[in-house]
Amino acid sequence: MAAHLCTIFSLFSAVIVPMLKAELTVNATPAIYTVGLTKNVKVECLFSRDQSTNLVFVTSLNLAHSKTTDNPEFQDLISITSFDSQVYENVNTSRTQVYGVIDNKGKSFLGLVWDFLTVDRAGVYKCEAAGLNKMGKHVALSNSTIITALKPENDQVIEMVQNLMTQVELLRTQINLTTKYHAELDNKINQSSNYTTNLQSQLNEANAKNLNLEDQKNQLTKLVENYQLLSTKLDVNDQLKEANNSIRIILEKLQMNISLMKEELEDMLRFKDIITSTFDHLKNLFLTPTHPYNGKRYWLTKNHASVTPILALLFCEFRGGYLAEIDSPEEYAFVRDHLLTRSEVEFVYVSGSDEEQEGHWKHRNSKTELTYLNWGDNEGTDGRQVNCIAYYRGRNWLLADVGCPILTEFANNMGYLCELPS
Repeated sequence: MAAHLCTIFSLFSAVIVPMLKAELTVNATPAIYTVGLTKNVKVECLFSRDQSTNLVFVTSLNLAHSKTTDNPEFQDLISITSFDSQVYENVNTSRTQVYGVIDNKGKSFLGLVWDFLTVDRAGVYKCEAAGLNKMGKHVALSNSTIITALKPENDQVIEMVQNLMTQVELLRTQINLTTKYHAELDNKINQSSNYTTNLQSQLNEANAKNLNLEDQKNQLTKLVENYQLLSTKLDVNDQLKEANNSIRIILEKLQMNISLMKEELEDMLRFKDIITSTFDHLKNLFLTPTHPYNGKRYWLTKNHASVTPILALLFCEFRGGYLAEIDSPEEYAFVRDHLLTRSEVEFVYVSGSDEEQEGHWKHRNSKTELTYLNWGDNEGTDGRQVNCIAYYRGRNWLLADVGCPILTEFANNMGYLCELPS
């Protein structure tokens, strides 16, 4: 790749003007690490432009490493060019994160993060920036920093192990409390389900009684008609008395049934208020709402150690909601500004799946195709293993394609966006 870049640069100019300036810096955080105990070390190369900068157009950034500080022999680690903005790496380990951007209107940077550095990663790190000056000639800048490795002392290792054991005990206690809390919640949900079943049964009985009352009303109407007919005949007094008694008895029964029906309806309304209040309380416990937007509200699951995704979605669907269907830049901007940027999770699931046909994304609830897919860099092309989508903090809250089984798993760094009619 380096040979390829040199060929390209030679097309611009045959003159190379090397220089060392303050606008190119390379920093290591921390600069001194303890082998096996320091979790990670970040090395970052930063180019900042100002009016006095001689390098006006950056074509590449390169970060190299030498194990020795005397007469260093550098080996390229990572690089980025302005031609494809892709970070190329020559790092033979999976415990490394690389990143970089070339911005010829602002700041350009290139960096990597080592996890649990070994002793051979100490030494000199050199950053090189190449490009053109105002005259179109090739300009090269460089700067370097030194990272020092320390071998851990026995006391340090013992202290770290003791701290880890303490954290494990605390985590075990939290898991036990969470398990107990889940059991209590499951019990409450079962009780609520039984209450709902009983309420439906009482409503069915009420409907049956309404039909019975309607039948009695029809009988009463017929008796009144017969009474009016009999009242015109003076010679049928006995029949009139009998009809009058029948009407009185039916009226008394009707009044009694109406009173009973009224009491039962009042009891059911009170029970309905209790159920509604209980679910509203649980909804506020699990979800964070927005104000109304285009006739809808959006609810984001809270980052709560005792809330599983399936439980949050259960309450969402019970209130008539579903995974949010984001179909426009305006709707996305509203959700991002009011919920995503204020959340503490890494991923926020929204509606969308390409399980039926790879690359064709459909909403789960409305079954319509997605009309707005604002993918993050290198997202949306991960194949058949990932068929759901989520907004990802690491992509500046743009879309990432993720696996679907996580929807039913326990994960504190996952959020779920619910859409409800306001």
